[in-house]
Amino acid sequence: MGKPQTIGLRTFGTKDAAVKAIQEVLYRHPLLEPIEGDDHAFVMDLLKQHPDAAKKIGTGVKHFTVESNKGGTRSFYVTRVDGSRDDFSSGKCLRGA
Repeated sequence: MGKPQTIGLRTFGTKDAAVKAIQEVLYRHPLLEPIEGDDHAFVMDLLKQHPDAAKKIGTGVKHFTVESNKGGTRSFYVTRVDGSRDDFSSGKCLRGA
C-alpha cells in the first residue's frame, strides 16, 4: 500500500485513490463548461501543488474547464482573470514541487 496523498483538505489513502478522485472530476464535467462548487475548490487545491503553481495561477483564477487535448485525452485548463489560459498536468500536481 502506498503512502497517503493529500490535496487541500482531502487526504486519500493512496496516490491511486487521489488519481481516481481527479479522474472522477475530469469525467463528471462536460467539455468547456466552467467547473463550479466543491469541484472548483478541489481543482484549485490540486493546482496549488503544481511545481509551477505561481505561473499557472498568474493573475488569479477565473475558472477551470475540462478540455480535450491533441491526444484526445481530457485535461484541466485554467482561465485566469486577465483572460489568459493554460493547461496543467494533474500528475505534476501530485508529484509537487
